[in-house]
Amino acid sequence: ATDNEGNTGEAKITIRVNVPQSPYGGVAHSIPGTIQLEEYDLGGNGFAYYDATPGSQVTPVVNFRSDEDVDIESCTDAGGGYNIGWATAGEWLEYTVNVEAAGTYDLELRVACDGTGRTVTVAMDGTAIASNVSIPNTNGWQSWQTVTVRNVELTTGRKVMRLTIGETDYVNLNYVTFR
Repeated sequence: ATDNEGNTGEAKITIRVNVPQSPYGGVAHSIPGTIQLEEYDLGGNGFAYYDATPGSQVTPVVNFRSDEDVDIESCTDAGGGYNIGWATAGEWLEYTVNVEAAGTYDLELRVACDGTGRTVTVAMDGTAIASNVSIPNTNGWQSWQTVTVRNVELTTGRKVMRLTIGETDYVNLNYVTFR
């Protein structure tokens, strides 16, 4: 490396090239339907998701999307699999979706937390469809409850859904269903 004054030196840098934002698995999630929240879009931190802490905060690290910064852990909810954990204020995840039929939907979030004051917001193409949804204290990080937001209006087509964590840290997220 050479600076503006002609001084030279060596520096080690790491360059990460992210793929363009695209659906996990190559196919947009269908609405109506269920979206497993660990299946957020490809594209990297700051593009397809925002995670404030580099690497995984989960111990032991699970063997699922371990090259991303999103904190994913094994889930003990019915059906098993994985869930988003250690989600903190302002973090967000995006999902490419295909709304197959315009209409009024019920949005069901499967959540867990140990404490009060947690919220999430769900937006579609930058417009909130469920703002500051209150997450109940489930008294455990793997004690799961469903929170329902009724009468969500959606138009047809391919869209990007964003789920954002509210002002209070730590919410665990399993899936969202649109009925």
